[in-house]
Amino acid sequence: MKKKFTFVNQNYEMLNKEQKPIGFTYSSENIEVKPRTQKMYRYTVIIIAFLALLVAAFFYIESMKHSERGKGLESMGAPTADTGKQADEQLRQPGMPADFKPEVLPEGTAASYTFDLIVPQENKYEVRSSIDVTNTSEKAWSQISFYFFPNQLGDMARDQCRGKVLTWVVDKCLNEIGTSNMELIGTKVNGQATDYEVEGPWLNVPLRAILPVGANATVEISYSFSLPNPINGERGHDLLQWHPMLPDYTYDWIIQPPAYGKETYSAAPANYHFRYKTPGNLMAVTSATDLDQSSGQGELKENSLKEMHVLLLDGYQMVKTMAGPTEVRVFAQEREIEGRGKNVLGTAVEAVGFFSARLGESPHKQIDIVLTEERKGSYPGIVLQPAVIHGEDKFYMPIEESQDHLLVHQLAQQWFYGKVHFDRYKDAWLNDGLSELAASLFFFAGQKKSEEESFAFANAYDDFYIMRTDVKSNLPADKYIGIQGGLVGHVQAKPVLHLWKMMKPYGTETALDFLSDYLSAYSAKKLATIEFIRFTKAYFKVDNQSFAEWLDFNPYENGDFIDFFSL
Repeated sequence: MKKKFTFVNQNYEMLNKEQKPIGFTYSSENIEVKPRTQKMYRYTVIIIAFLALLVAAFFYIESMKHSERGKGLESMGAPTADTGKQADEQLRQPGMPADFKPEVLPEGTAASYTFDLIVPQENKYEVRSSIDVTNTSEKAWSQISFYFFPNQLGDMARDQCRGKVLTWVVDKCLNEIGTSNMELIGTKVNGQATDYEVEGPWLNVPLRAILPVGANATVEISYSFSLPNPINGERGHDLLQWHPMLPDYTYDWIIQPPAYGKETYSAAPANYHFRYKTPGNLMAVTSATDLDQSSGQGELKENSLKEMHVLLLDGYQMVKTMAGPTEVRVFAQEREIEGRGKNVLGTAVEAVGFFSARLGESPHKQIDIVLTEERKGSYPGIVLQPAVIHGEDKFYMPIEESQDHLLVHQLAQQWFYGKVHFDRYKDAWLNDGLSELAASLFFFAGQKKSEEESFAFANAYDDFYIMRTDVKSNLPADKYIGIQGGLVGHVQAKPVLHLWKMMKPYGTETALDFLSDYLSAYSAKKLATIEFIRFTKAYFKVDNQSFAEWLDFNPYENGDFIDFFSL
């Protein structure tokens, strides 16, 4: 029997100069072929010998480990200068570099609002608004657009009904909503009547003449509306997003779509002049600094607010105290003011005092906490604290949340939403996630609870597999429906777990300093996730790998913001 082979060298190249394979043949007539059983025996012996070597190596390595541990324990009491130097190199001290300069997004709009709110009868609200608008973008405008939610109050009420737990309760709520009427009386630009277009939660006002860069215009909008149930409560009326809000502008108006369970609108901070006239039994609680007896009528002015939230309360009582320079007021019905009301006030004063000392002064001179049955929320200068806490994610098993945790988290949002500007549709985690981290640090460093108890809310979501790396914390808000853990798990809890892992080696003091320096660097400025990454990389001397599992490095790569950010 003859066999034919082709020779190649170690690089699998042919050997002869003509680049042709060199062949040869040989005869196998004189080759002794050993029986198969003999080959199998040889293979078995080799395998046994190999396993024996592995076992011997394992025991040798283990003995060396024990020996090294013993030497290490002997030397722990007296570290040398060399080992101390190495430790310092391994754990570089964090902090904001002296030459670090924030790179922020430009604000394309500026506004100043004047509102007159009149309540002529039960559940009828008449509004006259005058908004001074300035084009601070790099492009002339042919129209001015506003968020205009009075046209969507019925849909907002239905969303609240769908948040109920029991099916029959949902059905009952939907049947009792009733009607919400909105009548837009007219619009004017610089005193001249103009056309308008209402589309969902948006109001578009075409301009007769182009508004060039740097120019300003005054837009007047007159309308009336009523509140549907369950928004229109028996003892309190939350007007929600009752007034027009000017969004940001780059190459077009940045008006984001709504997302179930999340407020996605964003408006630049502005100055507000608010006048109101209501029935004498209603007490006005607003985002501005209110007088204690503010029922009937009043006039308020406040600067640098993102919106003017208004509640009209009937039969509520108030207790208050100071937390440093910030006045904290709690509003509750008479039966709750002594028990639940004062308990909430005590926790709130402790938290506001802690945040003021560690994160910087509150953006509001006055923070009002209104005790509700089920509604929760954090708005400029106002926190709604429910007696019954429902999870925001209706599609998953909810994580149990304590009263103290919800209250402290919502108070922290007064800093992270109140001081810094960002797109809440894509970067809501800059509010929810950082506020959750601040709340956890309050329990850990402020109340001296255990680490396990302080971070329990975020860790509970980790048990529901929120750490999957394909779901980032800065996706658009409507992309979390149907994902295990939902929006709260990925936007509020996940950032805490990753950031605390980064900060834990340095301790709570450094973590709080980081949050304080972040708020100081970006106060009254607009940023996006990619700028937070740049800031944190510089602060902790880490690389992109620290963020790759939980943040999309540049979600704006196909959008308007690509001109402003790059890693």
